[in-house]
Amino acid sequence: RFNDFLNHFYRAEHLNPYYPPNLFTVYFPFTYISVYLITFLPPNIAFALLFGIFICSFAYYVFRNLPASDYCGRISGVIVLTFLSYPILFTVDRGNLEILVFLFLLLFVNYYQKGDDFKSVIFLSLAIAMKLYPGVFVVLFCADKKYKNIIYTGVLVLALSVLSAAVMEGGIQASLQGLQNNLGLFKEAYMRSVMGLHFNTSLYGAITILGKKFNFLSIVIKYYTVIALIA
Repeated sequence: RFNDFLNHFYRAEHLNPYYPPNLFTVYFPFTYISVYLITFLPPNIAFALLFGIFICSFAYYVFRNLPASDYCGRISGVIVLTFLSYPILFTVDRGNLEILVFLFLLLFVNYYQKGDDFKSVIFLSLAIAMKLYPGVFVVLFCADKKYKNIIYTGVLVLALSVLSAAVMEGGIQASLQGLQNNLGLFKEAYMRSVMGLHFNTSLYGAITILGKKFNFLSIVIKYYTVIALIA
């Protein structure tokens, strides 16, 4: 219960999350700076605080955006989507730091819909500086032909990452090298071995399994990242 949060919490306490090597410590440096800011609290209290902010924000967003016409319908929808939703239950059960990524993305969407470029860039950058996947949302700036926002986002992500790595034990070089080593461990355990295939529902996992029977799929696996980026 909550170990995804607790493990990162204990590693963030000393600002040395990548040592000793650990295949689960694969978030970008800014993540551990964010968690470090609440390490003055006992770990369970820190998680309760983060969880409380997350669940209230999620429930409020759902309530505001549900198309239900009456108040009772909205409340029912909030209960179902918040407390009976597999993604929420899984994330909370693990104490996964996706909670924090989501909060930044929620604020990004809020300000993007209001047309506030400055704040939307900031919160999207904070999400990407934790984990690369939210970077997919820069396509919204492409669609709006706001190419400067993409540049601003990239610069801010780079600045957050470098500055976060700089204040960690060993400085920038040691932090980035430690992250690279841990990503290598994660790749071997969760992307190339059966350990990861048991716990994901990704297209990559399906192609990898089928590739053991159909050799021609090996070319797809080899260039999967490039194909995914193009798609």
